[in-house]
Amino acid sequence: MNARSFHINYPLSLWLAWLLLLLLLLLLPPLAQAQDAVPSAADPTLPLTAEAMLDGNYGPYRWLAIRVTLANTGPDRVVHLRARLPSDSPPRAYTQQVVLPQRSEKQIILYLPMQSLARIAQITVVADSSDAPNAPDAPVLASTTLDLFPRIEERLLGIVSDQPLTLALPRRQDLDSFPFVVLPLAPADLPSDPRGLDSLTILLLHDTDTRLLSAAQQQALLAWVARGGHLVLGGGEVNRATPLGLDPALQPATLGAEQPLDVRPLRLMISAPPARLVGSTLTPLAPTQPFGAPEAPLFVQRMYGAGLVTQLAFSPTQRTLRAWDGAPALWDWLLSPARLYAGRTGIEAAADTLQSPLLAQAAADLPASVLPRSSPVFGLLVAYLLFVGPVLAVLLRRLDHQPLTWLLVPTLAVLTGAGGSLLAIQLRADQHIISHATLLEATSPTTARSRTAMLLLAPQATQFELRQPPDTLLRPLDAGRVGGVDFGSVADDLAQQSDTQPLTVARWQAQGILAEQTTPISLPHAAIILDPQGVRVELANVSDQPLRELQIRYGTQQATLASLPAGAQATVPLVSSVLEPPPAASSAGIAALGQAATPPEHEPLLPPVPRLVAVLPEAPAPLTVAAAAADAAATQQRSLLSMPVELIAQGQVDVPEAWFVPDLSLSAGGVPCTIGGQGGLLPQTDTLTLTLRLPDALAALDPVSLRVSFQSNGVAALDRASVRLYDWQLHRLQAEARPVLPPTISQQVAMPQRVVQHGRVLFVFTGAITDLGCVRPMLELQGVLP
Repeated sequence: MNARSFHINYPLSLWLAWLLLLLLLLLLPPLAQAQDAVPSAADPTLPLTAEAMLDGNYGPYRWLAIRVTLANTGPDRVVHLRARLPSDSPPRAYTQQVVLPQRSEKQIILYLPMQSLARIAQITVVADSSDAPNAPDAPVLASTTLDLFPRIEERLLGIVSDQPLTLALPRRQDLDSFPFVVLPLAPADLPSDPRGLDSLTILLLHDTDTRLLSAAQQQALLAWVARGGHLVLGGGEVNRATPLGLDPALQPATLGAEQPLDVRPLRLMISAPPARLVGSTLTPLAPTQPFGAPEAPLFVQRMYGAGLVTQLAFSPTQRTLRAWDGAPALWDWLLSPARLYAGRTGIEAAADTLQSPLLAQAAADLPASVLPRSSPVFGLLVAYLLFVGPVLAVLLRRLDHQPLTWLLVPTLAVLTGAGGSLLAIQLRADQHIISHATLLEATSPTTARSRTAMLLLAPQATQFELRQPPDTLLRPLDAGRVGGVDFGSVADDLAQQSDTQPLTVARWQAQGILAEQTTPISLPHAAIILDPQGVRVELANVSDQPLRELQIRYGTQQATLASLPAGAQATVPLVSSVLEPPPAASSAGIAALGQAATPPEHEPLLPPVPRLVAVLPEAPAPLTVAAAAADAAATQQRSLLSMPVELIAQGQVDVPEAWFVPDLSLSAGGVPCTIGGQGGLLPQTDTLTLTLRLPDALAALDPVSLRVSFQSNGVAALDRASVRLYDWQLHRLQAEARPVLPPTISQQVAMPQRVVQHGRVLFVFTGAITDLGCVRPMLELQGVLP
């Protein structure tokens, strides 16, 4: 049979069968890998359930908490819980060891760093062995998958209430940006770790007794607010117990008797206020920013760290609000992020994604390798020269064996060369480099969040062993090139909340890792004082180590101090100056986005916070290298402290103009901009509403004198625009429109008590304002504080 007859007579069905068999053989490896990626449960004695907190919603680069419940109906065993995000590149798992006695059940919270926009998380339980967490073929005992939902430029609103609460929020299609994602939470769902709240933008507490929360839950709330969260407390009779269990820093006011509230101030943001609104009288417990009538404000606000606490006078469930058409606009206004940053994925409510590259840059400033000691080699050469010269000549002459010179000199040269080589090998430099930068951000008077970026470099493939406190969480640093150093993203599985972590470093390829924990700390006392004598900073270092390179910044004002020894005190003037963005690898640069004075490209998006930044000679780092690998390596540790500074004002004062900042919640018709190092608005329509406000500590100021001028970088003449001030007593704009004058000419404002209320001054610009460019009112305010 020839080939032609074979092709003609062979049945077509057999050809198709052979083709299908070939395709099946080709697909077997990928199918096997896919099966390994999503293994099925293999041990019925180990039931597994897993739940992604916040219903699986998360913000990019935030922590996502996974609640895992493991039961054991079999014998005692030790297993490893492993979570994997298929979208991670390179692929890695986050593991945690679990000890399961017989007939036991345990609940574990596993934290995942959301480095990528993952939509699926794979949770598996593998048998314990020396290499089980890292071995791809480790025996799988149980598995499940979870659906995840990345939220970019969205407001994640958590609502904690004993009873179901529904707010008349604006619809997604009615908002230009930051739509709401509502997440109902029970009080028991509040985590005991602030990283469990990481993705939340706003948290509303209503009709819940916070005294029933654990101490860990209360501290987690405090740390979350300090890091930039917005906590909203409901008002009215139903919320009398809501703030009682919170830390005093999160309790702006006490709730008094109920009475009708003056709703006229709501016209600033909503054209038709509700017909009637009832609420409690709010009595401030600390400096706050009230809004509304002084005797019965609608709400009060207080800054804490980088975050914000808003306490309402009225209950969110009030029937008037449910029937009012303006309720969506009211909630859109009140439930806004505490601050916003231009981050890597768009506008973000936290600075973490901006800090990580700066920490990596600080760590990438690698130290030089330790040079070997040259004195032993130099001594060997000197000894050789002495012996091969005069010593050998005198010795052979006395022995009368000069012919031995031809034998002894080469022998000594060979022995000296061999000895020198062995000595050089023994003294050779260790080319391993370990560098890390730690940022400590105070979250309470006694605790700080510690974040350490570590880079490891080795001349050959090396496995380091890292040591860490048990509550430390690890995440990879995104691969990149900083300061001429290339570093890769770790591919090893990362052990969360474990005391050790192996890390493989390729030859001459730096590996980066980021560790985070909460650590106790002794903070210095720092306060900015404003009184009749002027503005100054008072410092007291109560810690046991000196503080170096101190910078205290607030807006465009700063004070610097080279060093403050342990136990020392100092007073430094706070002066106005043109602030250049600090180098990214410096202490101020890294902490800049940690609520300190921010670089100009970020400043318009958030109000500045008085903050101290200093270098610590020693600080508890959440990540260290085992001594065997670190002893001979070149090491570098940089520790930076960032903490808020208290603002104290008293008596008759002249308020620094730089302390007035735009209040974006009471501004409209423009976008944030920067002029002269300070925030302003760039008009986008023919009417611009711009509100400037003072810090909380000056909200009670009784104005005596007010002069106003305007700063603009536009091309049009200022007198083509006009401006009117808002009268807070009459709740309307002043009838007379004033021309917008240049900063060299200021206008005296009559009856400043009527245009300055709770530290706010509101301007409405009309006319040819789109040609003004970035515009900012400049205020000269004198007043008296109680």
